[in-house]
Amino acid sequence: MKNFIMNLLDLMLHKGSTSLYDAIYEAALYLQKYASENSTQLSKSTNNDDGLSDCILRVFVLTDGEDNSSKKPAWQVAQYLQSNNIILDVFPLAGRNDKLQAMASACSGLTLVVTNEEQGLSLFEREAVLHVQSREKQETKPIQVIDSKTLDSLIDKRVEVQDV
Repeated sequence: MKNFIMNLLDLMLHKGSTSLYDAIYEAALYLQKYASENSTQLSKSTNNDDGLSDCILRVFVLTDGEDNSSKKPAWQVAQYLQSNNIILDVFPLAGRNDKLQAMASACSGLTLVVTNEEQGLSLFEREAVLHVQSREKQETKPIQVIDSKTLDSLIDKRVEVQDV
């Protein structure tokens, strides 16, 4: 855990730059490692007798900026999240963030745009935000991200963006 936090702090403290996609990728790697190392406990906590976990992995992004210094491009991070069934929920505090919204759509997540403090606080009272299992099931699988064009094709699909 200490290494994970130190890596994220290092990614965040690049003298005014934001390595948002790298931070999302690091969080996903950490989640997978944790789930793998704790699969027995996770399968017990989800009442699963086959030794496999029903634990849902989710990266929760709260940001006030745009990525401007990641080494990994957004599409590769989205592709990684998709291939590992990791949900991405994003909360851009500085207004809409089209690339993050596209990544969330690709990864079966939510994009909730916070426009003021009161709305932001009410966010965490919503059952669907807190509990992924409370969300409506998607009728179709998100488009598979294979390159930057496929990720960018999701930018115009604003159905997932919800103003709180």
